[in-house]
Amino acid sequence: MLKIGVLDIQGSVEEHFLVLENLSKKYNFVPVLVKTVDDFNNLNGLILPGGESTTIGKLLKLYKLDKEI
Repeated sequence: MLKIGVLDIQGSVEEHFLVLENLSKKYNFVPVLVKTVDDFNNLNGLILPGGESTTIGKLLKLYKLDKEI
């Protein structure tokens, strides 16, 4: 089954995750929150919710997620 992640480091995470949960029933995939490098395992897609790209870039480096993307 497909796994679609929502990057959980900045803004609008809950809203994006709720939409994915609702869509997952119809389109048969598993929504997951992505907070650590291990959360990237077996992902088929990733949503980067809201915010400023500079801030997201800094947070990705801070949490060592930048190389996974």
